Amino acid sequence: MKLATRISLFFVAALAVVLIGFSGSIYWLVRAHLVYQLDDRADDALDALNAVIETGPNGLEWEGLERRPPIAANSASEPLIWGVFDLRGKKVDGTPNTDLQFVQPNAHVVGNGQEKQDVTWNSGTWRVTRRQLSLDEGPGRGRSKGLAPEEESRTNSYSSLILAVGTPLDHLTHQLQLLIIALVAVSAVIWLIAAFLGRALCRNALSPLTRMTE
Repeated sequence: MKLATRISLFFVAALAVVLIGFSGSIYWLVRAHLVYQLDDRADDALDALNAVIETGPNGLEWEGLERRPPIAANSASEPLIWGVFDLRGKKVDGTPNTDLQFVQPNAHVVGNGQEKQDVTWNSGTWRVTRRQLSLDEGPGRGRSKGLAPEEESRTNSYSSLILAVGTPLDHLTHQLQLLIIALVAVSAVIWLIAAFLGRALCRNALSPLTRMTE
C-alpha cells in the first residue's frame, strides 16, 4: 500500500471519529434541552395545580371546582392532560377525558415527593409527572377531626393528594429523528468532501518523495 493511501486512510478514519463524536454531542445536548423544556412545562403545571390546594381544618382541600387552575391544557403539537387523585387512586378532578386513568399513581409512591414515568397510552408514549402532597401529622396538622378515608371525598378534604400531569413524547421523538437525519447527512457530506480533497492533497504533497523512491 502506498504511503499516500495510508496517510489518507488515517486521515479519513480520524475525521470519521471526530464527526461521530461531534454529532453525538450535538444530539445529546439538544435532547437534554428538549426534555428539560418538557419537564419544565410539567413542573409549571404541577405548581399551578398546587396553588389551587388549600389547607383546611380537616386536611387538604381541592378548590379547583371553584377556580380552575391556569393550565394551557392543549397546544397544536404538545397537548397536556392533568388529574388530581386521592391515595386510593380515585379521581378528584382533571382534564375531561375518560382515558385519564393512565396518570393514576403507582402503589409504591409513598410520602411527599415527585416522580416521572414514561407510559404508553393512546397509541403513543407519554411522560407522566406525579407529585404527592401530604400534611405532616402534629398539632393543628393532618386530619384534625379524624375523618375516615371514605368521608374525604364527601367533605372535599383529603389527608393526601396526588397531582399528575401527562405530556406526549411523540413530538419530541419526531424532532430528534429529524436531527439525526440532518446530522448524518451533514457529517457524510463533510466526510466525503474531506476524503476526496485529503487524498488529492496527500498525493500532491508526497509526489516528490514518491518519485525519489521510484
